[in-house]
This record gives sequence, structure tokens and C-alpha cells, in this order.
Amino acid sequence: IVWGVVAALVMWGFMTMGQRMGMTHMDLPNLLGSMFAEPRTSTSQGIGLGIHLTIGALLAISWAYTTALFAWPATWLSAMVWAMFVSLLAILLISSMMIFHPKIRAGVPEVSGPAGADLGATTTAIIVVAHLLYGFVLGLMYQIVPLA
Repeated sequence: IVWGVVAALVMWGFMTMGQRMGMTHMDLPNLLGSMFAEPRTSTSQGIGLGIHLTIGALLAISWAYTTALFAWPATWLSAMVWAMFVSLLAILLISSMMIFHPKIRAGVPEVSGPAGADLGATTTAIIVVAHLLYGFVLGLMYQIVPLA
């Protein structure tokens, strides 16, 4: 759980850097938090970051259980393989946000489109690289300090 949260923070930092460099318009905390609060507010940002860190912890638990179930080594490599799978799920999720996100359905935040294409030409690549970075940090930190 600890390394999942740490890895999710590193991933968020990477995505924020991509946003500030103009490579994407995706503001992940706002996108997640605006399901429950007004978009582009500190409340939306806080809720969204909380959701993102919780997902990061839950995915770390899922990775740990998967490695144990299949007797895979809990290393940075297995975590990156897991993260690649998760990045594909994230692309599917962002592609279908118009279906379940109440504010996007109402036209408030920008629509994400297929694979986040409406959020910038490099958004899909940033999603994949950010998840691979998450996996690398998760696996490496768990390998160095297992905490279990």
C-alpha cells in the first residue's frame, strides 16, 4: 500500500509535468474529482488526488496478490508488466468517461475522446509512460524495502 501511494504520487508528478509542458491538457485530479465536485476547484483537485492515490494503493495490492498467486517474482519488471496492463485499462476508462462522468455528460469539463485524444496529441503516450513509471517505482521500492 505504501509503495503504491508513493508510485501514484510519482506518476501524478510526471503527468503534471507533461501538462505544464503543454504535452497534454489532462488534469487527472480534476478529471476524477469533478465527478463529485465542481470542476477546477480545490475541492475537485483534493478529491481527485485522493481517488488517484487510493487507486494506486489498490492496484499495488492487486499486483502483490497477482505475483503471489502466479508465483512471479515481485520485482520492478513484473510491476511494469502489471502497469502496462493497467495502462490499457486506463485508456479504456478515459475513452468511456463520457458514459459515466456526470459533468462530462453535461458538457462542463472538456471531453476526453478516444484514448484521451481530445486532451492533446501525446496524452495517450503520457498515460502509458506514466503507468510504466508507476510500475517501475512500485516494483523497485518493493524490491528494495518489501515492508511485509
